[in-house]
Amino acid sequence: MFRKEIVKKTFGEIRSFLDEIVNGTSRYRSLHNLTEQVEHQYHGRFLIELIQNAHDALFETEDANTPQRIEIVLEKDEHPHGALYIANDGKPFTSSNFKALSTLGQSNKDPQQSIGNKGIGFRSVLEITKAPEIYSRSKRGRSSFDGYCFAFQPDMIQKFEDEIRRVIESDNNMESSRIFGEKFLEWDDKRHKDFRALYRERSKSNKEWLGDELKFLSPYALPIPLDTQKTKLRRVMDFEQRGFSTVIRLPFYNNHAEDICTEKLDEINESTAIFLHRVNVLQLSTKNHNKCYKREQKPLNDDRREGFEVQITVEGSDVQERQSCCSLYWLWKRTVGGERRPIERDKIQSAVADLPGKWPEVDEASVEIAVQVGNEPDDGLINIYLPTQVPSGCAAHFSAPFYGDMSRTNIDFENPLNSFLLRTIAEKGVDIILGNLSGRGEAEAAAIIDILAPIDSSAGQRWWNALEEVFSNRDIEIENQDIALSDEGWHSFACTSLLPNHESNTVINASLLRSEATYPVFVPTLQERENGIKRIFEKIKVDHEASSEDKAATLEAIAKRLHESQQSVDWNGFWKEVKCLFEDAEPLIGKKVLLGTDNMLHSSDDQCSVFFRPSRSGSDDEVSEHVEITDIPEKLRPFIAFLNENIQTHTPRAKGGVYTTAVQQYLQSTGLVHTYGVERIFSSVLVKATPKSPHNIDGHESELCRDILKWGLRLIQASKHSMDEPIRLLGKLLAPCIGGWYPINKTSFGAGWPGKSGDKLEVYLRRTSTPECSIALKCLLLPSNHPLWGEMGSSSAPILEKAGAFNGIRLLPLKSNDWEAKFIVAGWKGVKLPEKGPKSYSSDVWS
Repeated sequence: MFRKEIVKKTFGEIRSFLDEIVNGTSRYRSLHNLTEQVEHQYHGRFLIELIQNAHDALFETEDANTPQRIEIVLEKDEHPHGALYIANDGKPFTSSNFKALSTLGQSNKDPQQSIGNKGIGFRSVLEITKAPEIYSRSKRGRSSFDGYCFAFQPDMIQKFEDEIRRVIESDNNMESSRIFGEKFLEWDDKRHKDFRALYRERSKSNKEWLGDELKFLSPYALPIPLDTQKTKLRRVMDFEQRGFSTVIRLPFYNNHAEDICTEKLDEINESTAIFLHRVNVLQLSTKNHNKCYKREQKPLNDDRREGFEVQITVEGSDVQERQSCCSLYWLWKRTVGGERRPIERDKIQSAVADLPGKWPEVDEASVEIAVQVGNEPDDGLINIYLPTQVPSGCAAHFSAPFYGDMSRTNIDFENPLNSFLLRTIAEKGVDIILGNLSGRGEAEAAAIIDILAPIDSSAGQRWWNALEEVFSNRDIEIENQDIALSDEGWHSFACTSLLPNHESNTVINASLLRSEATYPVFVPTLQERENGIKRIFEKIKVDHEASSEDKAATLEAIAKRLHESQQSVDWNGFWKEVKCLFEDAEPLIGKKVLLGTDNMLHSSDDQCSVFFRPSRSGSDDEVSEHVEITDIPEKLRPFIAFLNENIQTHTPRAKGGVYTTAVQQYLQSTGLVHTYGVERIFSSVLVKATPKSPHNIDGHESELCRDILKWGLRLIQASKHSMDEPIRLLGKLLAPCIGGWYPINKTSFGAGWPGKSGDKLEVYLRRTSTPECSIALKCLLLPSNHPLWGEMGSSSAPILEKAGAFNGIRLLPLKSNDWEAKFIVAGWKGVKLPEKGPKSYSSDVWS
């Protein structure tokens, strides 16, 4: 029965070919061109096409014990060049399968149910073989390959040519040749004579005319029956004994074909089987390697109830070792259209109306999304059940009945069906992110990134556009959804950040950055998905790193952590790494990150200034030979600090002198640390820190006044440089006086200052009862040996006098608008003073 149908098909093709020649038509030439086109466009796809055909043959079953095997074997030892076998446990070849395979473009598959649907994918095997063979049982479970068993053999064309020539050259049509034991050419006398006449006429100009025409007759439309009783191929017999329903044998036509096949077998991986729902075993075997992909699918737990967990276990062996590993995928499915969803059904029907074949019958479609759990993100592909060469645009894998080109290597998303399916996948993706993944664990957080993050390509932009459309239609702002998992829990992308990129991690390592972060940071398990996270931030127009203020606060926390640790800290290294993290250190202003000579952390801001230590060589302003000025008084420490000596600011030159280090240049250029200078210290620190005057001599800021004065005097005494401006500024500092703390440039020397008139002045002011004298009395400096001066009283007298302390009765300056007075001095009139004195003088005193 099967043999007769095979022979009938082949003889029918030969007769049609000869009839077309007689009738002057050339359909066979068009089919020949199409076959060559298919072979070219399907280049590199033969293995995928074989797997999808085998998958389509498998039964739909949820019984895990039912064999659902696909086995692929590369047999190198079969002469002359080896062969590739692919076997499956599915439905044996039917009559419609046979006709579809041996007639180009006549697929009997339903696009909604099957992977392949054009009937031309099998031609892809012509890349590696010229004589494919098929062995199939009549029914599943039969003891032998007793069904459709046939082959395609290009050299049969020559045999047909010889027999055709013999018949048409004979005067007796009844001598029709027998091939396969059957008459294949039976013409009536008229047809016989007509063809013989045509043959003789054409042969006059071209003796090889018939052979040339036969070259256009595709041998792959001429199935040849196989006698399985005589076929004793070891591998075929092995598949037969192990119960496989169908085996395809592809003998290589040269050694290069074997190399191509080996390369394609190596490309098969776990992701190939993700959407092969009917498969539970995919076996790949070569002479040196074996790989077995065992696929198991089960429903996810209740909170992801519509999804599935797909476990693909890979077992392999070679000469040296055995290995086994497991990949886990989460898979979600959505069905659109059909009788229950008339609106979607109408959209699908409209989209497929102009497609060829059985496509216009499609009114329902299922889309699927799968993400790998735990490992590095995949290179997501679009699958038409099996992977195409079209990227999904993210790390997730998509599957849907897309309408692709002949080779399934390109999908036109301008096509209404394809754009509808992609939009449906995007809708499902958003549902998964918001409803199934967010708010759960780290694996779910990784899956969100895999679905959401677009790759850097046109495919990534296409996917992001689809997602944006869904979010927009639902009036959802992506950046404000709590779909980012941080160390502090689930937050939005707008509130969560990546750790700063930091190559050097000697002191400030990633662990320290994470532990001291003052803002939500993505959990460390998402580190492998950092590039994807950055692309999401780029798309939502949010900075992937924390704000400068947050990073500065984190650095302050790190400095505090290091400072409080019991271990030795490389502060020089610390600042080298800070320089890498903060090109602009402005955010660090006000943060306690600078280690001072007092081994305390200080900030550099409006209240406190940090200076480099004065050098022992250089300008006079930086020389401190006799007095150690870096020993800052306690009450003054909140206002000034010197950088700790462990932070290297200079390195020796080979030929003498020093270099300034990169750390010193960074700290100085960013304004965190200032160059030492007495005038600068007076203006930016001491004057600013000085309390308002007058201040009680024993008031709450008396100690601060004392420390400012004493340290200011010490600075001036320690420097050889001209101190004109610092001394002028010294005059603004407060000094201890009889009536409290007053600016030096408002004071006079009182009693107890050797060489000054303070003793007499104090007696005079006390005896005089005017208000002006009472005020002047309060501004007399306390004796030089008073405890508030410490040991600096007498030695500071010359400096105090230069700063404005007065020796004697202090003159009161009067401005023109303070006193309207007219003085007349003339030789003939003498001196005439104003009748009224200044407002501060009584009329009696003035008179």
